[in-house]
Amino acid sequence: MDRASMQIIRELRDKDPRHMSLRAMEKETGISRSRLGDLFHERMGSPSLQEFVTLCMLFHRRASTCLEEAMKRARQERSEIIEAVRVYEARERESRITDDLVDRIAAHRRTTTWPRTEIRTRGSRQRRQTNDKSKGMRMTEYNLYCDESCHLEHDDSDVMVLGALIIPKDKRQEITENILQIKARYGVKARTEVKWTKASMPKIDLYKDLLNCFFLDDDMRFRVLVAKKTRLNHEAWSQSHNDWYYKMYFTMLDRLFDSANTYNVYVDIKDTHSAQRTEKLEEVLANSHRDFNHECIKKVQPIRSDEVQMMQITDVINGAVCRANRTTIPQPSGAKAEIIDYIRMRSRLRLTQSTTLGTRKLNIFVWEGKRS
Repeated sequence: MDRASMQIIRELRDKDPRHMSLRAMEKETGISRSRLGDLFHERMGSPSLQEFVTLCMLFHRRASTCLEEAMKRARQERSEIIEAVRVYEARERESRITDDLVDRIAAHRRTTTWPRTEIRTRGSRQRRQTNDKSKGMRMTEYNLYCDESCHLEHDDSDVMVLGALIIPKDKRQEITENILQIKARYGVKARTEVKWTKASMPKIDLYKDLLNCFFLDDDMRFRVLVAKKTRLNHEAWSQSHNDWYYKMYFTMLDRLFDSANTYNVYVDIKDTHSAQRTEKLEEVLANSHRDFNHECIKKVQPIRSDEVQMMQITDVINGAVCRANRTTIPQPSGAKAEIIDYIRMRSRLRLTQSTTLGTRKLNIFVWEGKRS
């Protein structure tokens, strides 16, 4: 209920044409800026009844109407929590088996000849084509645009975030043109990247429109994995940080693949090791799905984010989710705080908890690790 009430207040503030700062709100309501900041960023406590009524009046809304809407959302949230509890055990099983599964897959090196596997693969392909014809289904080819945040072992971040934007390949041109139109509207050149690290208040509307491009298009989905690095104990599990990195990438991507469709995976180039990491990731994915002929996962390819417009949506959402989950540094302010709040408002998610397995638009998996 408390979260739902503040969610409504944030929405009212976002829609308000005055675009009031915390300083202006303090002057109008008498509520201190520090208290307002705590409320809007869900840091300390919930609004009192008097604070809630005062904020509703500030944005010219009846408190009783807002309270009814908050109660309605709270009931919906409780239903979602119940569903989350039901799938929690499934999530735990997924997390527990991933390490053992990927260890076996990674150890199973690809060789030049796979006679028995090739027979199975051709048979699987024939069965899939037969099933598709009998069911009247058409295979869809998808593009996945992947990025990572805080992936280094000693980078002072307590989380690593891996994310992927998923779109049908035949919508690539349409989405690219939409993003270019948004950039042009704000005087941003096509090759200029819209990045999380460059977010600032003068450009906040550009970032919100870029996020609207994602949230308003039902064909675009996003899967993000938040891995808690504070629980890492590589020595106990006889693994290197790179081993763990590939396990996490596998966990993030594996749920997205369906043998009835085909996929192209594009990974943002980070450094000189990107090509090597991409090749290793391709090997792990091919082994895990016994897809040695690349019939399902057609390719895993490194790309430059400034050359592919969709990567910029991935970068902004990834960066926001990562920042929302970092606990060892103060919460962000200004444009980055507003972007995080905007994603929370549009998705109706906290961004710090796992969603249900069936959540489609913005699917989040928080990997807690397992105790050694």
